[in-house]
Amino acid sequence: MNLDVNEDSVPHFAREVLKNFSKINSLHIQLPPSHGDGLGSPNSTDSLLKWKAEFGRELKSCVLLGEAMSFYKISSIHEDEHHKISHDESNLTGDELKLRTAWMISCLFAASTRHCLLKQIISNSTDHPMLRSVVIGDASKQGRVCMGEEQLEELRACVNSSMEIRTRFPALWVKLWYVSVLELPDSGHVMPRATRIIVRPAPADPSLEMETDSDGDFLEAVFHGEEEEEAFNEAMREMVKDIKPYIIGINSF
Repeated sequence: MNLDVNEDSVPHFAREVLKNFSKINSLHIQLPPSHGDGLGSPNSTDSLLKWKAEFGRELKSCVLLGEAMSFYKISSIHEDEHHKISHDESNLTGDELKLRTAWMISCLFAASTRHCLLKQIISNSTDHPMLRSVVIGDASKQGRVCMGEEQLEELRACVNSSMEIRTRFPALWVKLWYVSVLELPDSGHVMPRATRIIVRPAPADPSLEMETDSDGDFLEAVFHGEEEEEAFNEAMREMVKDIKPYIIGINSF
């Protein structure tokens, strides 16, 4: 079932509209571009941000891909200029790191608001028992919250009817990769100031994080659809090649 939702009708939609349907197996909700972006969107004509978050009872993972300038075809720049910028240093300044942290926090707030919307939809354990898959996206295709059958069962086991504004986050581990100029040979694009971020709950024993942590699950297709999004998937794969990530710990909030 696919539904486009007007921003003003979101609360009513969550509580009332879907009560008329008892055999929904798959649900895809499309929100207005601004809904849930509590800190504002970094997207503009000269920047880009894409994200995907997975939840159960709480956050499982969030993957972000961002760039400070629009990406372009390799053929659209002069060869000498391309050779020059390809050797820029791939280190972030303090202000650049703060900007990317703000991107991440903004996406997490948007994701948690959408997770709470889903809690409202299934707050009664008898509502939508056949529901096996949910995607909550937005009209601008900036971000998606995704949940499968196992994650929905986990959420049903703990959900209540309280009307939270957003889902709280546990302590988090963040990995951030940055490349000043990222070449994408398969799609023929270049992404200036490309950033890849993976957010996951921190392990109970932080000393085990680097030994047990694997990013292989995030090298599969994260974004789906248009040709442009295939370039984003290629960027996700290329970012981990020979690039050491920044590691950041965040307290629960």
